[in-house]
Amino acid sequence: MSARDDAMRAAVAPLLDELRSEFLAPPREQVVEQHLDMMTFEQQVLDATRPAHSPRPQPRLRRTVGSRPRRTAFVLACVTATVASCGLSAAGALPEPLQHITDSIAHTLGVPEPHDATPATHSGAGAAPTPTPTKPPVSQPGIASAPPIHRASPTTPPTPKTTKPGTSAHKPAAHAPIPPPTTVTPSSQPPAFPARPTKGPHRIDPNPQPKPPSNNSDNTPAGYPTDWRDRAADAAANGLWDCSHVTVLDPKACPQSTTASGAASNVQWALLNDPRLSSAAIAHTTRATDGTMHTVVTVYQRFQMEVMYTAGGNSEFGYSSGVAQATMTWNGSAFDQITIADGSVAGHVERGVVVPGLVRPAGAVDLAVLGAVHDVFVDCTAPSSGASCPPGVLDNPTTAQSTLTGDPTDGATVRFDSRTGLLVVTGKYSMVTSTGTPVTGSYTASLFFDNLALRTLSVV
Repeated sequence: MSARDDAMRAAVAPLLDELRSEFLAPPREQVVEQHLDMMTFEQQVLDATRPAHSPRPQPRLRRTVGSRPRRTAFVLACVTATVASCGLSAAGALPEPLQHITDSIAHTLGVPEPHDATPATHSGAGAAPTPTPTKPPVSQPGIASAPPIHRASPTTPPTPKTTKPGTSAHKPAAHAPIPPPTTVTPSSQPPAFPARPTKGPHRIDPNPQPKPPSNNSDNTPAGYPTDWRDRAADAAANGLWDCSHVTVLDPKACPQSTTASGAASNVQWALLNDPRLSSAAIAHTTRATDGTMHTVVTVYQRFQMEVMYTAGGNSEFGYSSGVAQATMTWNGSAFDQITIADGSVAGHVERGVVVPGLVRPAGAVDLAVLGAVHDVFVDCTAPSSGASCPPGVLDNPTTAQSTLTGDPTDGATVRFDSRTGLLVVTGKYSMVTSTGTPVTGSYTASLFFDNLALRTLSVV
């Protein structure tokens, strides 16, 4: 016997051992018992249906039973020969014509060929050859990869097994585990790749427009603290607080002013708002002739002031609002040299600077404003009223002696002017004079809130 025959025998021996263990192993006792019970039941059924005078001949039964081992042996021989031929064909030990025939039979029966890398799903199908090494699968988020499958090489000689006394030398081959199918599970993590944009990029303007100036200075001058804007706003507000303590109607270096019909006395100003809430601060740095840098800070703030005074023996009140301008410099620790411009600079604010508007007082709701206007109309048209009415329609002597024929606030509208801080009411009135002449018209009332009550400045 040549070395080639030895190699062929070594390759085919494991396959024949598995076939013998598969086909020659005795069935389990439970299977034998079930089979005998079924044969007994079959015999009872046949005996119940057969006439009493015609018993079933026993030789036929013995002939049928006796023929089964022969058929089983024949089938086993055919299968063994076929599989053995396929094993020899897989090893390349058959002549070329017979090799071609066995390859066709193996292909028809589904026996894996040497170049087939598909793993065997049953131990009786033979061990597949070692496949060409491939790259390990790349794990992706949310995808469960199948466990690796180890395949035995057909050229590796079988390892001798040690059997215990009283046990069979051949055991049924265990079924190879089938790898679980690849499943895709939803992942809670975001995808590793960015989302595809749904909109194209914006058009690029080759000639962009210049950026508008900022409301406040975006830079911090050299030597200034980072909160210099807040400090400048506080310094300007302190200047306005000082202006509220003057005793004249038209003070110098202060923004507020009002006029009176005669000589005024007992003048008392009151600041009604917090100027820091409507501030805009900018810094301008210039170079002096000696090369030093000089920075001046300008602060714009909106203000509201009320004045009480005595004129002609009567107590009067007035109102002033607008934009105050304060300039100052930083001395290294605080702002000093604070100067406030005379009068309001509303309409003359530096270009590009926007001063925030005033905020409507919480106590000046529409219902309260309309009620205040209604009370002014009633008080000024009462025959016995001697109260001083606001200038406009109601200070006319003819109107003062008239009687209202309707509510002047029905259908009236209220709006707040954030530049002046005034509440403006627009409506219509209807009266009858003392001579019976009807008087109708439209009016515009201006009011302000002094943090305690609403005061009507005019009804025109």
